[in-house]
Amino acid sequence: MTATVDAVPARTRPPILLAALLLILGLGAGFGVVRGVLPILGGAGGQSAASDAHPAADTQETATAAHAAPTGETASGHGVATDGHATPSGPVFVPLAPILVMLPPGSGPHHLRFVAQLDVEPAHADEVSVITPRIIDAFNAYLRAVEVNELQDPAALLRLRSQLLRRAQVIAGVGMVNDLLVMEFVLN
Repeated sequence: MTATVDAVPARTRPPILLAALLLILGLGAGFGVVRGVLPILGGAGGQSAASDAHPAADTQETATAAHAAPTGETASGHGVATDGHATPSGPVFVPLAPILVMLPPGSGPHHLRFVAQLDVEPAHADEVSVITPRIIDAFNAYLRAVEVNELQDPAALLRLRSQLLRRAQVIAGVGMVNDLLVMEFVLN
């Protein structure tokens, strides 16, 4: 009498496989909700497929619409322009005036041209627009203090961007400025 003994009885294999499959599906659905792919429980997935296919066009429409008309609040908390169109729910870009910094003579380049935009939440766009002169003043002071050899370093833009973003966030206040987008950084 020879008996073969399996490590795991045959009856327990299907429930284990079913549990593993359900775990994978649950994790995938949870990830989809968190990332905004699935519009469950008010996730960010309520965006149209067209805006997902063309995010750059959506961003331009957002920035243009944000400056097109004044907004009001509805009972649901969503902004509505006074002409009846809904306002964007994504970020708004507040442009900053171009900054031209004269560099010391004999340093090679003669000047630095810097143009940027601030990525702000729509609720704070007007507040940040009002304080842009203070932000530009801080940017001017910082850029004038940077050495020319630092500006010519390949990693300079990353360091400058983080330093300038920090200054904008300190001036505007907590949660007002999300990011700094450098549009031009030219040494002539």
